Amino acid sequence: MKMMMAIVQAEDVSKISRALVEAGYRVTQISTTGGLLRRDNATLLLGVEDERVEDALNVFRKLGQHREADSAVAATAGAAPHVSHKESAESKAHKSKIVIGSATIFMLNVDQFERF
Repeated sequence: MKMMMAIVQAEDVSKISRALVEAGYRVTQISTTGGLLRRDNATLLLGVEDERVEDALNVFRKLGQHREADSAVAATAGAAPHVSHKESAESKAHKSKIVIGSATIFMLNVDQFERF
């Protein structure tokens, strides 16, 4: 058994979550915020039997969409683009378009599973 942790864009989470439930998966949704773009998203948690992992992944593949997003990156001369706001007081924000995926999925092995 696997624990699937999927961080999903807010625009896609309803249709993906609904499709997973309709396919017989039990899904827990947690509201989260991304670190890079500071956008709302959701983290879906679901336990998946090993033989159903590929089917669950196909739901994400079928219903998720890539999008372009504006990214304001703070940069200073000679500093890395991930410098914190305190460290970049004199920096300028540079906007750029980036392509973001619909979901980032972590697959964890589950040694034991209990339902009460």
